[in-house]
Amino acid sequence: MCGRYVAISKVKAIEKRFSALIERPELFTPNTNIGIGTLAPVITQEHSDRIKHYQFGFTPYWAKKPFYLFNARSEGDHNKENNPTYRGAKGITVKPAFRQSIRSKRCLVLADGFIEGPQKERLSKPYVIYKRDGAPFAFAGLYDTWVNPDTGEMVDSFAIITTVSNKITAAIDHHRSPVILNEEDES
Repeated sequence: MCGRYVAISKVKAIEKRFSALIERPELFTPNTNIGIGTLAPVITQEHSDRIKHYQFGFTPYWAKKPFYLFNARSEGDHNKENNPTYRGAKGITVKPAFRQSIRSKRCLVLADGFIEGPQKERLSKPYVIYKRDGAPFAFAGLYDTWVNPDTGEMVDSFAIITTVSNKITAAIDHHRSPVILNEEDES
């Protein structure tokens, strides 16, 4: 379900590819195993010229405690069977955790690859999936800012939008796939 991914490109390559500057370069370190709780590079729709670092694992602004949702199913609660031919409603628009962010807080999650395994073995038999040319790309993502009610700390976090399996994830017997955007769809 895309709970781990890779971001290893150099700063200059990322800035050039996405026509954006990294806001805090000291936070940018190549990582071959980004998981929940890790700060990772994103570009928000509000600041498309800046690369920021948000926490992987989404918590909506209204939550009383952290949620750490790493995937946002595009079909929401529809298609629980993960039917790869599903063409129905995109239930993400009514899911309480995501319904506001899907409308106004979308982001690009910058990556070089993602780590998946067969549905049964999960990550005990991992595959790293990346573009043939090795170039960085963007997952479709959602973000929000949550304020910890105990400490007042503001936490910017994100989730990766997923959909039914595609040819690549189906070939490794995995039932979901992250939404990888074409460059022309990134704006």
